[in-house]
Amino acid sequence: MSGKSNTYALGVLTAVFAINQLDRNILAITLDQIGTEFALTDTQPGLLSGAMFVLVYVLIGFPVARLAAHRNRRNILSAAGANIGVLFAFLVGAIAGQALGWRWTFVIVGLPGVLLALLLRFTVAEPHRADAGTPARQGSLFLLTWRTIRNDAGLFHAMCGLAVTGIVTFGALTWNATFIIRAHDLSQAQTGIYLALIVGILGGLGTWAGGAIADRLGADTSR
Repeated sequence: MSGKSNTYALGVLTAVFAINQLDRNILAITLDQIGTEFALTDTQPGLLSGAMFVLVYVLIGFPVARLAAHRNRRNILSAAGANIGVLFAFLVGAIAGQALGWRWTFVIVGLPGVLLALLLRFTVAEPHRADAGTPARQGSLFLLTWRTIRNDAGLFHAMCGLAVTGIVTFGALTWNATFIIRAHDLSQAQTGIYLALIVGILGGLGTWAGGAIADRLGADTSR
């Protein structure tokens, strides 16, 4: 792929992952609204946004990963842009949710994903595989991956740390909006704008700074 093609592909994939984060975080800003309408306890929407989310991602994640390893990766939506998606989830979700209700909010944030999927499918070329000429792996790719992680102490501890960080991060993202609305008597739109600025923009700066610091600290070590 040429330089311009690489830049275009990166832009499209960044937008795709931003929409992915938008879709997975839109529930957080509408959670209190949904719970109030259906007279739910906090446990019930917690199960919806927590246990059901994990179940769907686990069931879909493994077959998608297998497709990425053995089939056309262009057709699998994955890239970078998490903070952009979180920003728009809180911003668009809050304003649209307060003005139109949570149902139309889900429709509004769902449509761009369909359009981007078509754009990716028909305008982004499949990248060259580095292992295209090597023999196919034998055995389970999942087991091979697990053994690789388990046999590398540094990688194993890093993955454990990421798992714990993910629990805290997604737990906070899910319930921060509801807590702020209830405890500080802010509207849905006010809460969404506040979280969009804090989590989206400052979180993006933190992501960039973390990568820059990791590059600097890791320059003199192979760990």
